[in-house]
Amino acid sequence: MGFIETETLGLFDEEDAEIFYEGMVSGSGIFALAIEHVWAIDLANAIVDAGAQVALNYRVPVTVVDETFASLEASK
Repeated sequence: MGFIETETLGLFDEEDAEIFYEGMVSGSGIFALAIEHVWAIDLANAIVDAGAQVALNYRVPVTVVDETFASLEASK
């Protein structure tokens, strides 16, 4: 799972990678995407329509996003 960036503004980390990997069927793949835009609904629907299965759908609360960006600004 080394291809997952660890510098992702706190949105994905190595623990998330382990969760993604858990239970994967041999020969399958993972696509993890963190998007805050409403247009992502159409993208998710298109991916499902193409035959993919949604394993996890989680909405990150706006307060978490705001706190993440605030901590990045504070660390500059």
